[in-house]
Amino acid sequence: MKLTGPQATVFASVIAVFGLILGAFLTPLASKLISPPETAPRLPTQLCDQYGIKIVTPQNHADVPVEFELTGTYEKAPPEGYVLVYLTPPNHSSFWPNSIVDFDPLTRTWKAQARLLGDPTPQIIEGDYMVVLVGKSGRLYWDYYWRVSQETGHWIYFDGLTEDTILCAQVSVKRTK
Repeated sequence: MKLTGPQATVFASVIAVFGLILGAFLTPLASKLISPPETAPRLPTQLCDQYGIKIVTPQNHADVPVEFELTGTYEKAPPEGYVLVYLTPPNHSSFWPNSIVDFDPLTRTWKAQARLLGDPTPQIIEGDYMVVLVGKSGRLYWDYYWRVSQETGHWIYFDGLTEDTILCAQVSVKRTK
């Protein structure tokens, strides 16, 4: 059957309307599937609140050396090896793994080694240190980063964090010369 004249025009119009309707439904779905990962942790911080993790030093907006120690307190011990420290620039556009938090059950304190990135130049280098709780996906992401970085000598950053990453505490620091 071959459509000609008005029948062809009506058929083409119906197909076009169908395509528009289908596109209207699929576009939001497609954008969710191909959009870049969000950079902020997405799970509620209430899950982290049960541990009461707080940063004691350095204080917010403190001047720090290139390498320093983050210290803090906690109320309840979280799962061992699942509390990590990331360095991120103030706009949280990228994340550099820094260290795993070491907990002392006797004093209910914690510590983690921290290192600011960059060449020691006269400029101010700023960053936020995020103490995060991660699930299995976040820990696998972390372990893979360290293994590849040590084998290749390339220490690149993450564009985002896994969905099971929860922000527990954060401090902004800067280094000046």
